[in-house]
Amino acid sequence: MLITPEFPENRIHDPKRQAEWRVYQELAASGAPGRALYEVRASDFAPQLDFGVWMLDYGHQGLQVKGGPNHFHGGIWTLDGPNGPERIECPVTQTFDAAIAIRDVVKDRLRRDIFIHPILVFPDMEPDPLIEARAREAHVHVAWAGTDLVALMKDISRRRRRSIRRTPPTAETIAEEIELIQPWQAGNPGPEAPAPAEALVKADATAEIAGGRVVVHVQVHLPEGMIARG
Repeated sequence: MLITPEFPENRIHDPKRQAEWRVYQELAASGAPGRALYEVRASDFAPQLDFGVWMLDYGHQGLQVKGGPNHFHGGIWTLDGPNGPERIECPVTQTFDAAIAIRDVVKDRLRRDIFIHPILVFPDMEPDPLIEARAREAHVHVAWAGTDLVALMKDISRRRRRSIRRTPPTAETIAEEIELIQPWQAGNPGPEAPAPAEALVKADATAEIAGGRVVVHVQVHLPEGMIARG
């Protein structure tokens, strides 16, 4: 599977990035048809996904990778750190929100009804019933240590297609959707903002007194190619 961009060299030996690096390597070596974007979001304000995956003839997946021992007790998430447990943001909510944000952008911009399966990946953990239950409540799938990610993604897509009739991604739709989403990928400046209204349309106004009334004359200057409509 082609993943862009390449995994940053300065992260390969970073202890905090080992889980992401292992998932990156697994996807890249899988030979699965499709594309993936590393560190991607739907907009400047949406949460970031570690991997957005487009699997040819299967479906769309949003992977959030969480390394180390994560714990969920009493509604509170913690991660084991060098100085003891550290409270963290709910990774289930983060995964779901980031995946759905990409779905919504594709739907709004391309008028295309897709579904991105949110998958929370814990490469260093054995199954935890409390985390599994929390993820099911939010319709988020979970992958644990030793899970074959590509097989899991294919299975999820097949089961979803049986319950909801949707056309799987084609090479053409994958290219269009990645072109739409890629500007918000980490390290990219984001899509070029449209010119402000005052730069597009300009107007001159003059006033005179005629017959005891103030008459205002407005002349609007449209950009070349823009047509005024009444």
